[in-house]
Amino acid sequence: MNGEQEYLDELREKTRQDKDFLRTKGPKEQKIVETFLKICGIQYQKNEIKISKTEPPDIIFKEAKFEVTEVGLLDTNRKRDDEYKQMLEQLKNANKIKDLIEPYKSLPAIDKSQLKERIMQGAVNKQYDIQTKQSLDLLVYINSKLFLGYDPSSDNTTLFDEEFNNWRSVSFVMGWHAGIIYCNNTAPKFLRDLNQKGIILAQNPLEIWT
Repeated sequence: MNGEQEYLDELREKTRQDKDFLRTKGPKEQKIVETFLKICGIQYQKNEIKISKTEPPDIIFKEAKFEVTEVGLLDTNRKRDDEYKQMLEQLKNANKIKDLIEPYKSLPAIDKSQLKERIMQGAVNKQYDIQTKQSLDLLVYINSKLFLGYDPSSDNTTLFDEEFNNWRSVSFVMGWHAGIIYCNNTAPKFLRDLNQKGIILAQNPLEIWT
């Protein structure tokens, strides 16, 4: 077997594993929290990112109690299983790496109002009473294929919304960007410190989701 075929076989197996992984409650949320920490430059050990034994929250990291939610699939009526089935079929039919190359598609950067809209979707998805929300750190994973990157020229738009102050803190992660949208004075100190930095771009984007 040549090197190209070995690579394709590895890619097929990795895609199958990813499909199973993203359907499993717990490990997926761990990965999202880990990616958020990476982008924000927070030092951690993997065993510190713990799946909570009771819900909420989903994930406990030191003093943080992360409640994780995903938005963006509905932007284009996407279904995750269908996406992975399509990817696996494409890999099955590929004889060479070049068979996987798709035409480049230019995507706009998301602006602050569009970002706020999707974070609000994530907040609305979690139907907890106010007392419960005030003990949780909401983390919204924006998984959208409509945008690539963030438009910093839209920084004059405020991201704060009254809905957010029901939570102890509200954060997001999207591609290579992450940030704290809101936190009160009871939030973990590392989140309060991050809140001063605005929206953060990963220093090593290609290593973030690995």
